[in-house]
Amino acid sequence: MLNGEREKAGVEPFIMTEKLEDAAQQRAVETFVLRDHQRPNGTGSGDCNFA
Repeated sequence: MLNGEREKAGVEPFIMTEKLEDAAQQRAVETFVLRDHQRPNGTGSGDCNFA
């Protein structure tokens, strides 16, 4: 479904990588522990670089 929509938009398909999985796991732990969108280092949740 996601990649179908991405294809319609003319962008590359989403591919789950180990690095992305690790980052997602880290954010899940941070969010569970802190119950906040702010990261432990004070940056916002949108400040992550998964590339």
